Amino acid sequence: MTQLINNPNYVVDESLNGFVMSNPGLRLVERQRIVLLETEQFQRDKVAIIVGGGAGHEPFGPGFVGRGMAAASVLGGVFSSPPAGPILAAIRAVGRDNPAGVLLLPLNYTGDRLHFGLASERAKLEGFKVKMVPVGDDSAVKTKDSAAGRRGLSGTLFVTKICGALAEQGSELGKIKSEAKHIQEHLGSVGISVQGCTLPGHSTSLFHLNHGEAELGLGIHGEAGVRKVQFNNAEEAVGQMFNILMDAESPTRLHLDGDSDVALIVNNLGGTSIMEQNVMIGEAIKHLEAFGVRVRRCYAGHLMTSLNMAGIQFSVLKIPGDKQYWFDLLDEPTNAQAWPKCVYTSSSFERFTPSYISDEGLRWTAHFEGKGLQLSERGQIAAREGLSAALLALRHNEELLNTLDTGVGDGDCGTTLVNAANAIEELIGELNFEYPYTLLLQLGHAVESRVPGTTGGLYAIFFTAAAEWFDTSETDVNWAKCWALAWKEGIKEIIDYGGAKPGDRTMLDALCPASHRFLEEGFDGNTNQILESLGKAIAAAEAGAQETTNMIARAGRASYVSQEGYAQPDAGAIAVSLWLRAMYEAIRTVLWEHEPEPVPEPTQEPEPLEEKQETAESDTSSSSSSSSSSSSESGDDGEKMEKKKKKKKKKKKLFGIF
Repeated sequence: MTQLINNPNYVVDESLNGFVMSNPGLRLVERQRIVLLETEQFQRDKVAIIVGGGAGHEPFGPGFVGRGMAAASVLGGVFSSPPAGPILAAIRAVGRDNPAGVLLLPLNYTGDRLHFGLASERAKLEGFKVKMVPVGDDSAVKTKDSAAGRRGLSGTLFVTKICGALAEQGSELGKIKSEAKHIQEHLGSVGISVQGCTLPGHSTSLFHLNHGEAELGLGIHGEAGVRKVQFNNAEEAVGQMFNILMDAESPTRLHLDGDSDVALIVNNLGGTSIMEQNVMIGEAIKHLEAFGVRVRRCYAGHLMTSLNMAGIQFSVLKIPGDKQYWFDLLDEPTNAQAWPKCVYTSSSFERFTPSYISDEGLRWTAHFEGKGLQLSERGQIAAREGLSAALLALRHNEELLNTLDTGVGDGDCGTTLVNAANAIEELIGELNFEYPYTLLLQLGHAVESRVPGTTGGLYAIFFTAAAEWFDTSETDVNWAKCWALAWKEGIKEIIDYGGAKPGDRTMLDALCPASHRFLEEGFDGNTNQILESLGKAIAAAEAGAQETTNMIARAGRASYVSQEGYAQPDAGAIAVSLWLRAMYEAIRTVLWEHEPEPVPEPTQEPEPLEEKQETAESDTSSSSSSSSSSSSESGDDGEKMEKKKKKKKKKKKLFGIF
């Protein structure tokens, strides 16, 4: 694994330099791995607390140097204790001319105890007032009889914060030391990891796990846990962690009951995403509250890491009735860079699980009332059939679209659009086909809420913008023109918000040619003529989609990768051409007006010869009297017949059908 470092031999020093550069209230001692508060902030009449240990646990150490916490931090190499020399140098830096004295709070590891202890003894020989309390809070250790004792984990930060606040208030050294010991008696920590860490300069992690496996009860030095466990989800992982923390048979268990007040630390071991961390926070609080435990404070983040280990540690501090002031000390301000800042209510520092704010009146679905222009029954059938055909086309071409998206995209265009199709299909019974305005808003909401990323956003904008053209109370409208202008408006908003334009190798290269062609064709013909114009527009979309083969992508994910040697059309443009074609064919089937079959004239029996002669004589005798009137009546009848024909043709207009 490639790492963002210069030289593994100097990585600790360069890391400290970078940290101090970004925190000018701190100072780095020359040729030492000691971080101090600047002189102006350090008060020599108050107990100075020194923390430290091996590097690789950042921000632990220097991140907790600040007013109200530690006065100094000393680091060693990666996962190795600092020598006594630098620790003594730190004691001299904060203990000189300080009658209040110095408190050392090393992590409870053998190397740290030895070197901090040695430095303490040397400092005493020099006349410094020094005391030391190694901090151990690991609940995975099943005995208190071990010479090593409980390992120091992220619960150390509770000790540092409370003792730092006491020091800031002016408490004397003996009292602060006693408090540090008492805190550990009410403190427990447990960790879990799903991936080992990688040392600087190395390419492989210190341990490997299979999917669904985790190391449970581990420390912070890259070592494995006390046992390997299986789990399916965060809830199960949290349950197993608290089984160790509250194990009734373990002498290091944390005694929690239904009347316990606690503060919780959720420590990210370095390589866990913030999303996963937040899920684990929620599960931890729910687990504790299920036992009746009141989680009154919660602090989370990268606090004491193990390089890039993917894992989480829980540290729980039970605060008994006579120690409720610990909450006040945790709430005392500090400018230490790494101490978590929580967002509390305006009146209290208390943590509680808040109720949801009602979304009544906020939901987008609240605006889906039927309004605007109305489709006829036949128009509704056409819209429904067209939509169903478009959804089916996307499903049938999922693999093709994914293939086109591979190489210049992430290979999921087809799957994403099928997800959109499924989202719409699930709502098909709720879609309001009578009102295009409402229908388009519903389609936009469906793809926006169910289809993540750019695709969902673009289609949602397209549908939402198009809906505007149907929000009118007019009745005498040209429906074909309304649909064309709505289409154009949707494209305009995609360009405005998405940033792409025709020619950038996107879905616009299919949408725009179709829109232009439809507008050019006009809307004054009958239904069949309008449908023929729409067919030409669909053909323009198909041609535009194919032309993207020779275009350079200037928008979307494809614009960030090399397109050399890639000779395929854009997946998004092809998708548009596919669903447009399917929709058109379905609408055409519903709306196309076929010429009626000619009705054959009825056959007549030949008249007898005598009747024909009588009829002829009768006609001859009356011809002179009716000649003038018949000529004028025949003219009137002709005009009436012509008007009827025109009326029938007018009914065949597209807007009449809709």
